Amino acid sequence: MLLRGQNLLGYHHYPDDVVRMFVKKSIENGIDIIRIFDALNDVRNIEVAVDETLKNGAIASGAICYTQSPIHNLESYIKLAKQMEELGCQTICIKDMAGILGPKEAYDMVKALKENVKTPIILHTHCTTGLGMLTLQKAVEAGCDVIDTAISSFSGGTSQAPTETMAYALKQEGYDIDLDLSVLKDINDFFKPIKDEYLNKYQREPTIKELAKKLDVDQSVIIEALLSTNSVASLQEEVKNSDGNSLKMIDSLSDEKAGVLKTNERIDLYDALKSLSQKEHDVIKQRYFEGLSQSEIAKELFISQAQVSRIEKKALNNLHNYLK
Repeated sequence: MLLRGQNLLGYHHYPDDVVRMFVKKSIENGIDIIRIFDALNDVRNIEVAVDETLKNGAIASGAICYTQSPIHNLESYIKLAKQMEELGCQTICIKDMAGILGPKEAYDMVKALKENVKTPIILHTHCTTGLGMLTLQKAVEAGCDVIDTAISSFSGGTSQAPTETMAYALKQEGYDIDLDLSVLKDINDFFKPIKDEYLNKYQREPTIKELAKKLDVDQSVIIEALLSTNSVASLQEEVKNSDGNSLKMIDSLSDEKAGVLKTNERIDLYDALKSLSQKEHDVIKQRYFEGLSQSEIAKELFISQAQVSRIEKKALNNLHNYLK
């Protein structure tokens, strides 16, 4: 699992007790490797997540966000890697989310890290700029222990380099690649028609009804997820249960019998929608009940897609506050 440190899986800065509980529950439910990073490479923002990961017996992989600037150089990346190693990270990942890490830069960076830390080095890059395969090749030559790839039907573009291609090329160069190319072909043959089916079928984001059917849940669960946009202040924050009584978030998590209440048992969605402005109402109706994409709504309302996005976000926040 990829974890944004104190931001968890979102963009809010969560308190330590929430981070610890999230990591603990993730591991209890089957996550065994957590790759942890901070967007600003501030090690203080990954300390809690790393500590909790180690306490619960999972692998903590510290991730360095690669970028280019006058202050982002080999010395700064070596310093980060050493700090992550001191925290107890069992592996260190170079996270090139924009695909801007070139072959020579990858070689130099991996070589420098291998010379200064003892933990295995991982490289995660994307093919966005077309450099992906070349960059991975040079990283391996410099001693990179693990490279991230994607099965070919899901590779390329903004994804990772194709697994089959990298395995074939590295095997030719004499590297011991413990992968069966025939099995990789079987995997790709399985997923390719599934990918094509969804692209041909939707060519857009799925509606609430389609999501509910695919996930085998009630539509109210999807609606509730969409409305739950506000961050939790703390696990000690008080919330209301179905009887209207106050209890703490941590108490509701520890109650084995506690379940997610269906939205229609707690709220009157119709009244909530009436509280919106006409434009907010139109966007929510077309987006979530008619299944239109943001670009399609923009054409319908003669506004930009960026405006649709802002209106949608504001409307969801207003609905959440109304139904709180």
